Amino acid sequence: MSADAKGADPLLGNELCAGLTEGQVAAVVALGVAMAVEPGSRVFMLGQEAQNLFLIERGMLALSLPLSVRGETREITVQECSAGALVGWSALVPPHRYTLSAQAGRDVRLVRYARSDLDRLFIADPRLNAVVMKNLARVIAERLTQLQAMLLRDLQRRVVEKG
Repeated sequence: MSADAKGADPLLGNELCAGLTEGQVAAVVALGVAMAVEPGSRVFMLGQEAQNLFLIERGMLALSLPLSVRGETREITVQECSAGALVGWSALVPPHRYTLSAQAGRDVRLVRYARSDLDRLFIADPRLNAVVMKNLARVIAERLTQLQAMLLRDLQRRVVEKG
């Protein structure tokens, strides 16, 4: 893949598309629907059925979880994702429920990939499906490792405080 080709299509450099041919990436790209998102609007909510995967073409999305603090529930940002990131990968894995909420920042433009369209493509091209799922397993493993590190830091802090 040439540098020009990689620059021309943001999916070519995306972690879920690593190892796909340019033709396979082009087949995925053909399924995308561009959409502008109003600042502050919710793209998806924790627990909602995951019908779509999103590529951030421009701007930033804040991924968050609700956290109860002193009896009040607040949305706490877990991660901020910017241009080039794919979010909502729960659309690819049963039980197809978003595990975080996503809220748009300013000047956000997304490309939406419907789960039903991706499923048809995966059935038509099992190798594409295998590569994407292998990449997705790597992404999930990395996020699990990050979560474990956060949990360990919190447990260590609690142990030190109780001393």
